[in-house]
Amino acid sequence: MATQDELLQAVDECCHCMAYMRHERLVRLLKSGWKATCTYKQVLRKKSFKVVARLEADNKTDAEELEEARRKRDEVDHNCALANLKLYKMVALNHIMEENPPGTAEGEEAAAPEETK
Repeated sequence: MATQDELLQAVDECCHCMAYMRHERLVRLLKSGWKATCTYKQVLRKKSFKVVARLEADNKTDAEELEEARRKRDEVDHNCALANLKLYKMVALNHIMEENPPGTAEGEEAAAPEETK
């Protein structure tokens, strides 16, 4: 199980947030934002694949036009994959933070009894 410091470090690296922010809320917001972005990019991806399929079916399509459409399709496909990776990273961080909420890390539980002595 990850310690609280490791979780906060992972959130800081992914989200570029500061220590005073509520990390668990920020991760949830980022997850929902990336989910909406991925949905939008999936729509663009489907459209670009349909455009290329339509151009390939048309025998009168210029080779340069077809090549440009394929290049755009590949670029949209790549951007969609990158967005999905960021979404899955946020989903994983959210899952880890739900399992290990702030103030429940192993090191913090062990230190609490010593502080009261």
